[in-house]
Amino acid sequence: MSLTPGTPVIAEGLPITFRDQTVWRDPEVFEDTYMLAVDFDETCFTTFISHGKGIEVHEAYEISVEQVLGPDARQDFSDYGGLSNRAPLDVIESLLTTEPRLITHALAHAQDHFANPADITDIGLGLIARFADRDRPDHDELTVRAITEMLVARKKEHLIPQIGPDWPQPVRGFDTFWNNIRTRRAADERWKRVHTAIVSSGHTDFIRKTLQVAGLADPDVYMTDDEMRRQVRPRTKPDPYALQLVRNAWMNAYLVPKERQADDDFMKHTKGRSVYIGDDTDKDGNMATNDGIRFIHHDNAPDTWSVIDQRISNVVESRADFGTTA
Repeated sequence: MSLTPGTPVIAEGLPITFRDQTVWRDPEVFEDTYMLAVDFDETCFTTFISHGKGIEVHEAYEISVEQVLGPDARQDFSDYGGLSNRAPLDVIESLLTTEPRLITHALAHAQDHFANPADITDIGLGLIARFADRDRPDHDELTVRAITEMLVARKKEHLIPQIGPDWPQPVRGFDTFWNNIRTRRAADERWKRVHTAIVSSGHTDFIRKTLQVAGLADPDVYMTDDEMRRQVRPRTKPDPYALQLVRNAWMNAYLVPKERQADDDFMKHTKGRSVYIGDDTDKDGNMATNDGIRFIHHDNAPDTWSVIDQRISNVVESRADFGTTA
């Protein structure tokens, strides 16, 4: 989804870049590079199933919805679809469209807990402070985005402290796949040009800590709900905007001139060297299709990551393309 067009509440979006900007990448080899983008929840790690010692993701959402929007909102959240693999923006917009009266409680929550943010440079905290200071329960873009920021903040408070060796657990075979890429990149010049991105409705700090605890490397690009919410016009799956931002970061890392980026044949070939891997054929699959890149479905079979690894290896080793959906 995307918010109703109008004057945006932030003037300039957060730039999406490669995590390591200290490496110079030769523009002449860009057409020999690849971008492997993956979903996170239930594709890389099983996050929706608790380890038994804490709350699950869905329950964390329920508790956070109640904190921010009031006791009635928790039941409304369950009645109107629950999480259903939705981004926080989708959850809030659905609740407020159905029950705009919930805004009053959210406004009070903002004024009680977020009116004077410690970090005045944080875009999300700034949106909440503006919402609190305006002191009007209007159902508009500022309200939706500010309440979404509060929901995310509360949800993280519940979930991030639970990350440990027992939870979340890697989806079977993912850790081997991810380590294989790192090993090949260290040993083979062709694989040094294979880049990774995590494109998820989850959150960067949650994903980064999960990977760290599991002893796995960061991707080259994080493109999560946190980065998307800080764009001028945030959008959610299956809108392809997140994949477009990853591609822009990839091209910019190789200093690809803007005129080449505007060339249709060049972009078709670039998309052909991209792939998106996810478990949801609706949101993940349609996002890839809408972007014109190849989608690989992780169907949760025990050997799926091994099969995906072999498929990607075959493409890279032969310097072929994944193809496009255009």
